[in-house]
Amino acid sequence: MQNTFKTTTTIALMSATGAGVFLSLPLLIGAFIDVLELTEQQAGLLGSSYFGGFFVVSLTAIFWLTKVSCRLSGIVAVVILFSSFLLMSIQRDFTALALLMVTAGVGSGVIFCLSLVIINQLKNTEGVFGWKIFAEQVCGAFLLFTIPFFLDSKYGISGALIYIGTILLFTGSAVLFVRPTYSESAQRGQITENKDTYFWLALAAFAICFGALSGVWAFVERLASEQELTSSEISLSLSISLIGGALGSFIAAFQKNKIGIHKPILISTLMLVCVLAGYSQPFNNVIFAILCFILSFGWNYGLVYQMSKLVTLDTTKTKAVLISPALAFGGIFGPALAGLVITTSGYLLMLIVAVCVIIVANYTIIRIKNSGCG
Repeated sequence: MQNTFKTTTTIALMSATGAGVFLSLPLLIGAFIDVLELTEQQAGLLGSSYFGGFFVVSLTAIFWLTKVSCRLSGIVAVVILFSSFLLMSIQRDFTALALLMVTAGVGSGVIFCLSLVIINQLKNTEGVFGWKIFAEQVCGAFLLFTIPFFLDSKYGISGALIYIGTILLFTGSAVLFVRPTYSESAQRGQITENKDTYFWLALAAFAICFGALSGVWAFVERLASEQELTSSEISLSLSISLIGGALGSFIAAFQKNKIGIHKPILISTLMLVCVLAGYSQPFNNVIFAILCFILSFGWNYGLVYQMSKLVTLDTTKTKAVLISPALAFGGIFGPALAGLVITTSGYLLMLIVAVCVIIVANYTIIRIKNSGCG
């Protein structure tokens, strides 16, 4: 299958749809805390509920997604995602919201997995992963910049939720360009057990690293609130941060593997450690915007190469879809554990734990090269 403009655009829009809820989590969690008077732990559980649905559907997708009409599955998933946000707009019960976040995760997970199934058919995936993440960041920046207009208006959180659902319905319409089925060889590869220890080790490290960063991202709005930044300052900084993420993935898309895979991961790690250290210190709105920009730049720049490393370690070249449940696994435990640590010990310990996890996980991914696998 060729890397055509149409194929790359379809992948990019589907990925943006699948990641849109996650990228909106900082403002959503902050709004839920303010409107429903939830604790940080409860708000973290809402984020984890989303990733719970995302994880279950993406983990099982390797067994059924290519056996049914991919286009129909995508259309149904977009409808589920949109309906979940419509129903959330009229709900204020915590349990009901958690369940609707699960269904939103199911819809997002199917769409995200479909994009990875298509990537699995392509060659030279570094550039495709770069454009994929670039689209996610642009969509996320747009949402974070525009959501506050609804939160601060008479429509409040209900209007914001309907707005998010409508945007994701629009980007999710890219599923109409998905083929009804994909090659049988990809299907067989996805359900074949692979005992490549190095691949599974790298996948586990990838999930753990993503979980640590997800925990920080879910509460970055609260970190700024602790420093008494205004909602407009916070939303502007978060929008700027996703521009940084778009720039990081954009550079990776053009750079590809010109300096290898491990050097970019090391550069990303150093940037992330410096940013999390900065979050632990007093900051104003300008410093917060800079920190958020670097956080998103380093995270997404490194993410392209982490995914590329997983593709390199995949000897069958058929398991890219497993990136989706790995992301979801990290997303489930990251916000929940971060919320628990914050509730019991404060934000500083959460940042320290995140730094340690990121260093160990990325060191593991890099060191696999020296074990005969890269």
